[in-house]
Amino acid sequence: MEFTSSDSEIISETEYEASEHELDDTEGDNMRNQENLEQENTQKAFKRERKRRKHHCIYCYLNVSNYSRHLERNHSDELQVQEIFCLNKKSKKRKKLLDRLRREGDFISTEIVPVLKIENKQTTDYIACKFCKGYYSKKCLRRHVKKCFFNPDPSKPIKSQIEGQNIMIGAFGPNDPLKISGLLDKLRADKISLTAKRDKIICEVARRYLKSHKEKHLVTVAKRYMRRLARILEQVRQYEGNSKLSLEEILKPSQFKNLIQATKSVSGYETESDTYKSPSFALQTGTLLKRAIQAALSIEIQRDNPSDEKRTDLNNLIHLIETDWAYEISTQAVQNLAINRFNKPTLIPLTKDIKGKRLEEIELDENTDNVIEDNDSDDEMKIDELKESNKINQINNIEENEPANIDEIRCPKKSKREI
Repeated sequence: MEFTSSDSEIISETEYEASEHELDDTEGDNMRNQENLEQENTQKAFKRERKRRKHHCIYCYLNVSNYSRHLERNHSDELQVQEIFCLNKKSKKRKKLLDRLRREGDFISTEIVPVLKIENKQTTDYIACKFCKGYYSKKCLRRHVKKCFFNPDPSKPIKSQIEGQNIMIGAFGPNDPLKISGLLDKLRADKISLTAKRDKIICEVARRYLKSHKEKHLVTVAKRYMRRLARILEQVRQYEGNSKLSLEEILKPSQFKNLIQATKSVSGYETESDTYKSPSFALQTGTLLKRAIQAALSIEIQRDNPSDEKRTDLNNLIHLIETDWAYEISTQAVQNLAINRFNKPTLIPLTKDIKGKRLEEIELDENTDNVIEDNDSDDEMKIDELKESNKINQINNIEENEPANIDEIRCPKKSKREI
């Protein structure tokens, strides 16, 4: 059998195509192998990065990675641990009780270990649950409290964030004015309120104010004092780069410039226009800082070994506020307040509005007379009082489209019996 030139060309083409397919298969296999290697490497790296978090032991105050094993080996003589390990390993109650012990241990430690860690969340964004002491973010805490295993009444409404913050701060005494007045429950559950509740000088300022002002509506004033001082403290912390500074530590003459700068920043000072967005805040901060200094001075004097250096620093800071605060802040703040009041438009009532009010009074007076005639009341004193109460705001000689004349308002005539 003889092959022609055309047959040889066909054979060469088929061989070329077969070789191309083989190359494609080998390239595909190499790509797959490379992808598999990359996946394996990422999984290994993830396993290396993923480590079991350590939790604080409630009994020996050590950080342990395997909490249940640590309790079983080292604290099996504890009654609470014995009750937990008597339950079945697959029991839901056993798991919940272990979680509660773990969370209580984390709660008493200085570090915040969240139950569900969320990216881009700071430790200050987590709040403890009132029932299980676990740390959750604000949004997760609301959902968690409703289905918490240790919540005795899930249907009962509860201020989860506020009460969670209160247990994070520490126990206030039963006779503490802050607790009796309900001030702690009225503070918003945010970073500013948490800073205010944790600082002893800020709490002392509010406590001293509540002791001298017993009215219920003045609780909001004490709340305002706490939040304003906390804002100043947070601003100074940013300047110093230290998030653990207390108000007592910044009440020094060396921090006077930082206090001025923090007050300007919080009150919205604009350097170009030389104005404050909130001039009342800037104006009242000086007096508020004096209250804080007096509270700190009182605490320092009552100590067993008071520091003379600290007392002189506090007295010098009071002197600086009394002398230099007006030049730095108060003068400009007062001018801004005066300008804002001057520019505020005064609303004058229109004549037609006053006339409509007058017609309503006349109608009410007629209805009163009808009721009196129908009832035939013998109590003339009550009748006179009822009539005169309807004639207090009588206005005569009102013309259309003219401003109201206050001099035309007649005062009610007194009856002979009242004279």
